[in-house]
Amino acid sequence: MDDSPEQATPKKVILPAPDDFPSPMLPMIYSDGVSTFQPGPEVVKFYLSRLEPHLRAEAASLTQPVVQVAMSVTGFLQMVAFFNKVTANMLERGVVSQHQVEAAKSGVGGGDRKRGQANKSSAKSWILSWKLSDVLVRKREPSDAE
Repeated sequence: MDDSPEQATPKKVILPAPDDFPSPMLPMIYSDGVSTFQPGPEVVKFYLSRLEPHLRAEAASLTQPVVQVAMSVTGFLQMVAFFNKVTANMLERGVVSQHQVEAAKSGVGGGDRKRGQANKSSAKSWILSWKLSDVLVRKREPSDAE
């Protein structure tokens, strides 16, 4: 019997994704929007958050992070392009109005944290920006490689 490494290596098997819905055990996260965003040269990070009311209604709502997402810049830009297409489709089908989209674009950035004011519209915060690629993509200068 030959114990060469070539024969000891098992053959890789790639299983296809199931055609039906994901498992009911897949976690579901409700989010009102994105509360922070940290771009990097290869990875971006952001928090999905919810607006939580004050328990006794004595103060403004609190923006509460619920999960941190980290993804490659390429994956993030593809996600932004995907959501841009979804938004265009929603506009075309009448699910949202152009006024709602413009209001969301103008509301990017949320409330004023210093004064504890919550974002006045949770729908505003889910659209990051149509110009995020300008923030993330920087031309490399020859001096950057050294």
